[in-house]
Amino acid sequence: MFRTFVNMNIKALIGVGVGAAILLYLVGRKKLSGSATFSFEKFKVEMKKKAIIITLGVNNPTSQSLTINSIVGNLLLSGKTVASIETFNKTNVMPNAKTLIDLTVKPSLVGLAQTVLAMAKKTQKAADLKLKFVGNGNVDGIAIPIDTQLG
Repeated sequence: MFRTFVNMNIKALIGVGVGAAILLYLVGRKKLSGSATFSFEKFKVEMKKKAIIITLGVNNPTSQSLTINSIVGNLLLSGKTVASIETFNKTNVMPNAKTLIDLTVKPSLVGLAQTVLAMAKKTQKAADLKLKFVGNGNVDGIAIPIDTQLG
């Protein structure tokens, strides 16, 4: 009877130990992915490709690599959505490094028209235009909010 009790306790302890190890791993990955930050680096028009490209920087201040699984969001010009942006290409970010990701912009004619009309009515000056990216990045399976402005 004592052997049966000891065998049951050992199995229970092993189960608890494995569960604790998995929990610690998941908590560590969440903290790791939560430390990634995004920055709006560049906005460029490529005439040859007939495309508008924005470049986001992904900063990894940790000692472990990160995987960006996807990035989706909107490009805002003075608070109005002028384009949607998405990528589902995996990108690895090395430890203690910054990786640049180029994203192709899909313009929204309604948002662009509203901004042009506001400028034509002189309610919006070109110098006051602010370009901003708002969305989410999937970092190691965890959704991280992105809210970054150019400049």
